[in-house]
Amino acid sequence: MIFGYTTLLRSIFRLVHSPISPSTMLRSLLAVTAMAAVATARPMSTGTFCADLQKDLPHFCVCAESPAPTKFINLSCNTTILGVILDVGVDISPCAKPDAHATFYANVTNHVYSKSFTAGEKGEYAIPGLAFKIPVIGEVGAIADYDLEGNGNDLKIYIGIDACAGVGPGKCASDFDPKYFPLKIINDTIALDDCSL
Repeated sequence: MIFGYTTLLRSIFRLVHSPISPSTMLRSLLAVTAMAAVATARPMSTGTFCADLQKDLPHFCVCAESPAPTKFINLSCNTTILGVILDVGVDISPCAKPDAHATFYANVTNHVYSKSFTAGEKGEYAIPGLAFKIPVIGEVGAIADYDLEGNGNDLKIYIGIDACAGVGPGKCASDFDPKYFPLKIINDTIALDDCSL
């Protein structure tokens, strides 16, 4: 139920701080409350992706999902590191045919950048416009490391954020500041039993 209450609170906060008329705000609040009631009225099975995953996610990430057979998972993560606001997320389709796939996205000064990848792919994605000031290295660009293997029955996924000045040892923030880097968004293996439902 974490997602339902978090979404409700975020929606109410946005409505209260938006420049709309009181009558429009009241109608919107009633609609949001009704949708949250419907969402939280459905018991979440302990076998769902989010139920298994949420306990392993960073505290600043929230997991939401659609039911099988489409099975679409969204991770939304918001935090601040070294004075830099991170607004990132991952859309995951573990039951997609022929292969599971995912999309990492980052909102940088109201521009959304994304990188999609399919099961069997791993690599790095330089996030445009996102940089950190790291002692010893200086200002360096943010890198998203990704790795996706398997499918919904045995899905291994890793996404982490580092800040690197080049290729090779001693070039990344994780080499000097392991307290903050790499920032692991997700590093897990999840086995679903409902992809075929």
